[in-house]
Amino acid sequence: MIKEENFPKAYKEVYTILQYVSEDDFNCIPDDFIQLLKENMDTNYMFEYNPKLDFAHQTLLRETKAICSYIYLHYWADEQEQKIIREQYRKDIIEAEAKKKEQFQETDMFKARKKTVSANTQVIERQQESILKRIVKQIKQWLYRQQ
Repeated sequence: MIKEENFPKAYKEVYTILQYVSEDDFNCIPDDFIQLLKENMDTNYMFEYNPKLDFAHQTLLRETKAICSYIYLHYWADEQEQKIIREQYRKDIIEAEAKKKEQFQETDMFKARKKTVSANTQVIERQQESILKRIVKQIKQWLYRQQ
């Protein structure tokens, strides 16, 4: 999961990685983006990039990989590559949504909720209720009917 507090470290990692790319590739990135990395990176964070390893085998933060993906997509990829990448992003999002939907079956979730509501109502009815409890009960019933 991407965490906002990791971005200063990720900026440092990205800036360090960019020191190893060719000058032509580096010059494709706008100066204001490089300046953003410099100004916001964690200067106390120690990161060693190993140019002998493939990018995929580097130990990088997830945020670093996301920023590098952004750089590749917006500054280095040609139109055909951009189209392929965007299509893959779209497919990944659809798959993730399908997994969420499968994991949280909407019908089962609402059935369970209705059972607990009816059980809670029966318990309250058996007890002697104060006026405040009866008002709250009426409001809840009204809200559940509105759904």
